Amino acid sequence: MRNKIKRGLTSLVVAIGLLLALATSASGQIAHTASSAEFGAQVLGGQPASQVVWSDPSGEIGSQIVGGRPASQYYDGLSALEYDSVTPPRDDHMTCTAVLLDDPAIPGRVEWGLTAAHCVAELPAMLARSGPSVYRDGVFGTPLWVPVKERAFQLRAGNLDRTLVAPLPIKQVVIAPEWEWIPGGPDPVDRKPAADLAMVRLSAPAAVRGATVADAEPLPGVRVRLVGWGRTSNQSAATPTIANELRTRIVQPQACAGGDISVHDLCTDNPAGAGACNADSGAPAYQQAGGRWQVTGLVSRGATETCGGSPDVITGLAYYTGWIEAVMQDRLPYLPVTAAQGGDPGHPTIRFSTTAPLRWQSQFALAG
Repeated sequence: MRNKIKRGLTSLVVAIGLLLALATSASGQIAHTASSAEFGAQVLGGQPASQVVWSDPSGEIGSQIVGGRPASQYYDGLSALEYDSVTPPRDDHMTCTAVLLDDPAIPGRVEWGLTAAHCVAELPAMLARSGPSVYRDGVFGTPLWVPVKERAFQLRAGNLDRTLVAPLPIKQVVIAPEWEWIPGGPDPVDRKPAADLAMVRLSAPAAVRGATVADAEPLPGVRVRLVGWGRTSNQSAATPTIANELRTRIVQPQACAGGDISVHDLCTDNPAGAGACNADSGAPAYQQAGGRWQVTGLVSRGATETCGGSPDVITGLAYYTGWIEAVMQDRLPYLPVTAAQGGDPGHPTIRFSTTAPLRWQSQFALAG
């Protein structure tokens, strides 16, 4: 079933007006918007983080997504994905959220991270030519588009206030082999994984405490926390400098059918109209396991015109752990990005690629 994501079209019309009319940020730049029409680093109804400390499994956190709250402590690996661009002039533009992964061989060091594929992939030529109308139905992304080749991507990690830490340049992007710009299938829960997932590699390892990936998909009812730097209001195009979070829970996948949910995606509730928003794309969904916060998924998309208007689709990570580990260990050959994934953007400093599909673990094999 083709997803009826109208949030993108409506919110982008609002965003265009806001970008033209709102005051610029403190640095003199355009007010931040997200590269995804469905989500933003700030959860609507969330709260911003009020304190910056290393994550403590027993601690409480609140960051503000639309309807969320400020985060009171730093979660392992939490990162802001920004870019500098010459055309149009933007500096430290907040585009999405990401999560850096712990290096098992050297704890406390990170080199690889995860974000949503649509945050770092180029628009296919057909979609780029079609204009905003293509966003009315069944497409990730936004017509407010800066070509990927013009984006100098960087991550900021280690602090809830992204302005207090130095940027970490990115040298490589690896897009999940299953991912394509136009999702959709005939079923309420598509049997082909949407796989809105990409790995990013830092130009040099950094001394940041990274996250670990949960090795099992959470069941409905499990409590999770979405943490990011997305918009906190449907009426504003600005994104915060301090991370926010939403405390929510996993619900039945059918609740996200309007968001074109697929097998191995997760669905999170939108309590009291709270949910992810622009720039929350790629934001980690954390769950507590074994005395530590682990990342179990990444914010991907929604199904309504407004942030928080529906449950959110989260790319579940347990199914992809084998692929993630293989990429981190350089065990898979790199392949050119496909046309359906947007093709090679021709970036001057960042290598873009995909890989052949990994033979997934047998417990995740689809029946029939």
